Amino acid sequence: MTIIQLRRLRGALISAPAAHPFLLGLWFVLDVARRGIHPDFAGAVAFLAVLIAVTAAARLLLGRLFRTPVQAGLATTALLIPLLCFEEVRQFLATLDPRLAEFGVVVPMMLGFVALSVVLLRHSKADLSVLHGAMNASAIVFVVWVLFPFIKEANATSIPDQPRSIVAVPQGAALSSTGASSSYPDIYYILLDAYTAPKSLSRFWGYENSEFVSALERRGFYVAGDSKSRYTSTVQSMASTLNMDTLTKEEELFPAIRNNLLVRYLQAKHYTVENLSPFDLGESPAYYTYFTDVRGANEGFSSYFFHTGPGIVIASFLVERLPEENLRILSRLTALSGEVAATPRFVYAHLMSPHGPFGFDRDGSLIPLIKRGRWNSLPAYLNQLIGTNRLLLPVVDTILARSSRDPIIIIQGDHGSRIIPGAENRNEAHTIFNAYHLPSGGARLLTPSISPVNSFRVVLKYYFDEDVPLADAGEQNTR
Repeated sequence: MTIIQLRRLRGALISAPAAHPFLLGLWFVLDVARRGIHPDFAGAVAFLAVLIAVTAAARLLLGRLFRTPVQAGLATTALLIPLLCFEEVRQFLATLDPRLAEFGVVVPMMLGFVALSVVLLRHSKADLSVLHGAMNASAIVFVVWVLFPFIKEANATSIPDQPRSIVAVPQGAALSSTGASSSYPDIYYILLDAYTAPKSLSRFWGYENSEFVSALERRGFYVAGDSKSRYTSTVQSMASTLNMDTLTKEEELFPAIRNNLLVRYLQAKHYTVENLSPFDLGESPAYYTYFTDVRGANEGFSSYFFHTGPGIVIASFLVERLPEENLRILSRLTALSGEVAATPRFVYAHLMSPHGPFGFDRDGSLIPLIKRGRWNSLPAYLNQLIGTNRLLLPVVDTILARSSRDPIIIIQGDHGSRIIPGAENRNEAHTIFNAYHLPSGGARLLTPSISPVNSFRVVLKYYFDEDVPLADAGEQNTR
């Protein structure tokens, strides 16, 4: 492109109407659709229509407060940035210091940005046409950038999906309970979100988790003391664990969880799936919703709203009900263990604990909302972890006592606490608690460094006679 053409383009962007607030809205909807669990065309169109109407109304109102259309357009975009880019700003601040991502910091910062922008624009006598043109250009670049995944997907529709080849899903096996084999044990996968390793608790909290570890060992568990997760994100960790493989760079995480290899394999072996998690598993819907998961925990119009600044703030209050959800999951686990089933069961129970909100005290009792510690509070995290231990052990005892066949039980963190300040944060976020009850000698395949990606490879190898090598040869036990 020549200098003359660049100048013409610059002039066109400057002389064009203020398209940037509307393009910002389009970028937001496309970005949410790109990351969502269930991209919903109708929901996207409905939300975009509402967003355009709100933007147009704001632009019209601000046009009466400012002297020029350029000022009004820039003020409209300044108003939209906290509404539509709230989570991006919060995540950026979290990389600098987890304390900066607290709502008590981010919300005033955003409101201050809007107020300052309005005051400066209202009283500015400078020529803002160059800034106006730059905003138009930036908004166009943002929209084009976020369109690339959709274009790539459209061009790749002729390429067949390549199923994972770790283990073949038995073909021709009915997915019903008819003819189910009684030779397979029930499998309880209990995920304790953000439960860090005993060594990390000792190092960063000065707390020895030996009482809980010993209690599990007395019940026949093997506790892997040096276990680490390959990922520090729940969604990445679960996509990897349930598919028993490392993730590809272009992996669509929520579909990978929903259509995971482990569940498909077990269903083909006549297992009944009991889903007590915030994720869809095949035809089994999520048991509860984790509102603050900005990658899409809802469907349709609401999924777009809960990505906005107000939606995220509202969700932060809704998510405070998670301690009660954890109790509901534990109660359901207890009930399941007493139910007689015609088929073996795979139970995936995902507790949002010791992950915040910190609603449990050390004795397992509920803490009133007004007395709960902040999400970056190290003491509150430790108290909830100890309370989780106290609540979980009776459930484990009930499962072991009521099971007609010695069950497989895996109690595992998906990542560490992620709230350690400073340079140690990244390393601690990979350390996890990882315990296995593998009857009839299955624990002989485990090592202290076994990672979640290999958890169910070990199960399939030992209990289903599948020839599945471990993803990392360093975790292979030759005993």
